[in-house]
Amino acid sequence: MTTEKRYPIPGEIVELLFEWEAVKNLRVIYAARPFGGGYKKAKRAAVSAEKLKSKICRMVTNIYPELKGESWGVNDLDYEPYLTVKK
Repeated sequence: MTTEKRYPIPGEIVELLFEWEAVKNLRVIYAARPFGGGYKKAKRAAVSAEKLKSKICRMVTNIYPELKGESWGVNDLDYEPYLTVKK
């Protein structure tokens, strides 16, 4: 059985996580446009999503240095946001 350790997430990181999800969705929408109409916008959204992801990871490891190099996930953003690490 795996054990999970929970780490609370500050509101600033939660907002960035919502923004990251929105940008990822925009990338998919733009990429689905016919005749290459959304290629540049999809590329811009993909780059923005990667930058946000890096920023989120940096912020998390600044708050929780023990998570550096660990695989972690985000759960329950709406009610009680927290990170989990499976060991």
